[in-house]
Amino acid sequence: PIYAGLPFVDNFNSTTNGQFGPSWRWSHPDQTAQVAGTTKPTGFVGIDASGNEKWVGMGKICDDGLTANALDLHLNLENCSNVLFSFDLLDNADESHPTKDGLFFSNDGGKYYHQIYSFDFEAINNDIWKRDTILLDDLVNTLNLTYSNECIIRFQQYDDADFISGGDRDGYLLDNINVQCDFVNSTMNHYYLDEIKFYPNPTYNKITVELSRNSVSGEISIINLQGQLVEYKEFLGRSAIINTEGLQSGIYFIRIATDEHKIKTYKIIKK
Repeated sequence: PIYAGLPFVDNFNSTTNGQFGPSWRWSHPDQTAQVAGTTKPTGFVGIDASGNEKWVGMGKICDDGLTANALDLHLNLENCSNVLFSFDLLDNADESHPTKDGLFFSNDGGKYYHQIYSFDFEAINNDIWKRDTILLDDLVNTLNLTYSNECIIRFQQYDDADFISGGDRDGYLLDNINVQCDFVNSTMNHYYLDEIKFYPNPTYNKITVELSRNSVSGEISIINLQGQLVEYKEFLGRSAIINTEGLQSGIYFIRIATDEHKIKTYKIIKK
């Protein structure tokens, strides 16, 4: 597989003949499922379509007992920080298995995996797409791990019923994978920028952004935890104010991009 640099975006619509891109692998999840005999030939991970729209389905082709599936995304996260990982998920009546349904992370090319996120399907509306946005740093740092040039994010699914049965069915769908960060290697002309400032945080009704003396314009985006853009502003000059008064209280991300192709993403709190 190719360990893709950031930013990484895939909505699977450009795939041909149902083939995954070079950074994806349908994998055997015995190591992360931690239950003997859970990888069966009746499990599947594949790209499906409805009209011009495509997505990934994870499930089973028949009802013959519990089966685990894994789909691995290979990323080069070396020198990255504030990694925002977003994806759309649709529950196909999967039951919750907290230690087996979720995201696993490896920073050594797949030698060892650590669960970093669990899917609670009991709390998700069935057959309705849900957008998840995760600040990967928070999850990785709690495990005392670091980023490398051989990182893998594993989607794992575990259940026993046919994916498309009219009665009992299981599985889930994935779409619109998006991975962004503050710093990527210089070949992509993105650099880490310590000089960007913003305040206050927590905020009540506005945020002031100040750029470095070498910048003359920029863009400010505020994104909610579902990955939706809720405020946006383009500006000329080295400073700008963006209004947050209309936002509900909670956690958001502010993404600041400058004319020098420098990008930073921060977690903010709206009071």
